[in-house]
Amino acid sequence: MKRFIFILTALLLATTTMMAEEFTLGKLTFETISDTKVELTKADKSVTQLYLNPTVTYNGRTYNLVQIGSGAFIDCKDLSAITIPSSVRSIGVSAFDGTALCNNPANWTNGVLYINNCLIKADTNIVGDYRIKPNTRLIADNAFQSCSYLSSVTIPVGVKVIPNGMFYDCTSLTSVDIPNGVTRIGEFNSLEILDHSNGVFDGCTSLRYISIPNDVRIIGDAAFKSCHSLRSITIPNSVTSIGVGAFVGCTSLTSVTIPNSVTKIGYGAFWECSALTSPVYNAHCFAYMPTSYRGAYRIPDGIKQIVGAAFWSCSGLTSVTIPNSVKEIGYGAFHECSSLTSVTIPNSVTKIGNNAFEDCSSLTSVSLPNSVTKIGWGPFHECSSLTYPVYNAHVFAYLPPSYRGAYRIPDGIKQIAGGAFWSCSSLTSVTIPNSVTEIGSYTFCGCSRLTSITIPNSVTEIGYNAFAWCSSLTSVTISNRVNILDSDVFSNCSSLTEVIIPEGVKEIRGWDMDIDGAFFGCTSLRYVSIPRSMKVIGMGAFDGCDNLTSVSVPSHTKIDEYAFPEHTEVIRR
Repeated sequence: MKRFIFILTALLLATTTMMAEEFTLGKLTFETISDTKVELTKADKSVTQLYLNPTVTYNGRTYNLVQIGSGAFIDCKDLSAITIPSSVRSIGVSAFDGTALCNNPANWTNGVLYINNCLIKADTNIVGDYRIKPNTRLIADNAFQSCSYLSSVTIPVGVKVIPNGMFYDCTSLTSVDIPNGVTRIGEFNSLEILDHSNGVFDGCTSLRYISIPNDVRIIGDAAFKSCHSLRSITIPNSVTSIGVGAFVGCTSLTSVTIPNSVTKIGYGAFWECSALTSPVYNAHCFAYMPTSYRGAYRIPDGIKQIVGAAFWSCSGLTSVTIPNSVKEIGYGAFHECSSLTSVTIPNSVTKIGNNAFEDCSSLTSVSLPNSVTKIGWGPFHECSSLTYPVYNAHVFAYLPPSYRGAYRIPDGIKQIAGGAFWSCSSLTSVTIPNSVTEIGSYTFCGCSRLTSITIPNSVTEIGYNAFAWCSSLTSVTISNRVNILDSDVFSNCSSLTEVIIPEGVKEIRGWDMDIDGAFFGCTSLRYVSIPRSMKVIGMGAFDGCDNLTSVSVPSHTKIDEYAFPEHTEVIRR
């Protein structure tokens, strides 16, 4: 389970159509969700009474208020009255903690806090069966979290969404009555990975049976994660999407029916469902193969998606036939299929997800058709029996770590997949053609003999850790079309002495969770040229650059705390 959770949370490969914008109106701060929707994220601590309008107008644009964010009113101790409009469809965790609303006994009913017909939170000591008030229309995230003595709940008609984490860690919960009219059980995101929110029934280890009503369209991420007592599940024909890790760790689940209405299933939806003895799929998606399977397998015709982690750790799988209908091979789909010797990817496939064939240690042959135009990080990482490069007309996917000397990437390639040259410790030089636009994360990480690199001006995107631990790298030429130097991109390049950052680069990123700054640990770096286009130098971007004594930075550039070592003199110009 640890390996699965690590991969779910390690990489965030999200793409957005719109950058979120934050703005303040009076005592309230909002953040845009889309071009028509906003979330209320923060209130001034001085607020006492509020009437929230269903719409918000800013810079000539009108938005619908659809969310109240986690902790939005936290510690607004004098807030005694609020009107929540019907436009609000979700309320985040601890949104009203520390307010007068929470301290008013009139708002509590049998250990549960209600505000404006919205159920906000329950006392964790609530015991036995509980019927939610009939006029309740909205329930806040994690409302019954850790109510470990709660045995059953009846949800009234009128509630349309069962929110994330509603019953998280309710270890004694055995049954929940979900009414018709509920359209969503948790949230389904568009990412390949699981975010940090809790699933609706996540950790409900005593839940044995649940009836999903016919109005439900979405079963969200981690919705039934670690429901160890759940034995069977029937998904109604109304459901179209099943989220990432929706049933992960349901170790007693022996039966599941997925209707053909479901067209999208998230990564690892049935991972670690060890009691399932038959493959799980419908007309569109292949979701799960029992790890005990041995021999060859033919995926049924018509399948369009091989779900992420579908064949995870099927160590006895020797060959697989992928039909021409498949368009997507998901994240970690064949991870650790250690007996798989060859795979032919049909011309229908356009996308291969992160780690798709990682640790397939017996894989000696792979055919990558030109239909594939997008490959995620490390698709063939640790495929130790692959002895030749893997690429097609568009994407370069893999060079064996045993490769020695110089290498020229073929002309026409547009994407170098993340991890493609990972730990090629005998690679001395590489020629990147002018056709390349993207260099993925970890692409050249650990290429310890690579001495110089020229990134052509065709490149617009370089992923984090792309050149990390290239300890012999002394010089680098960066494309002038790159806008961002990501976290860890040149970290621990201990021989790098000089870097000229071209005009066009707007940001050098710093620390990000467990990721270091862009030039972290470049101990030999003595000179860096910062262009006038630079807007932000992130926290710890040059941390550990012990020989960087001074640097000239444009006066308008924002320099975050600890961006440079303490001894480095920053000269504004």
